[in-house]
Amino acid sequence: MNDTAWMDEITGRARVVVVRSPITDLGPLGDAAARLGPDCAEVVLGMGDETARARYRALREAVDHPTLPLVFVDRRFAGGIEAAARLRTLDTRMPAVAAACGYGGLIPFAAGAIALLAGGGPTVAAALLGYAAVILSFVGAVHWGMAVAAPAVAAEDGALRGPRVAGLAGRAPAAAPRDGGTGRGPRGLAGGGASWLG
Repeated sequence: MNDTAWMDEITGRARVVVVRSPITDLGPLGDAAARLGPDCAEVVLGMGDETARARYRALREAVDHPTLPLVFVDRRFAGGIEAAARLRTLDTRMPAVAAACGYGGLIPFAAGAIALLAGGGPTVAAALLGYAAVILSFVGAVHWGMAVAAPAVAAEDGALRGPRVAGLAGRAPAAAPRDGGTGRGPRGLAGGGASWLG
């Protein structure tokens, strides 16, 4: 097997492949890789024979990275030891407390929708809209925080597009008049937003 075929074979073993030597200290990268379970494979590249050394040289030249470990995500080079931050973003399992809080956050939406269907007035609609705006800003802040923690990953994955689109979408309901379009009554969040924008 030539070096190119070998590289294709190892980078296709799992979604994430970590190439290391037997003495490489992975540190936080090892913890992040372990959390991915079967989505991550390790390739241990010993330097005891010429074939292994030639493969290491070929890998190093292909990715232009001087040292092990080498991390590949979806067959593309993601970095070295610093790729731990990228791997943490790939761990999609949600802790139980976070899941409970996330699903619990849906309760006000459900209660507000039921209240509106039961004849709730403008106050219920305004409360529901306000809660939606808070949740939307929180989700945007989470994306921005992830982008600050791993800027290279955010640039590659387009992590900042979501908050921008969500911010624009969140302004649409706020711009609708709360008085049924008659021109009388408060303009709600749209009027408030316009007042502090100048």
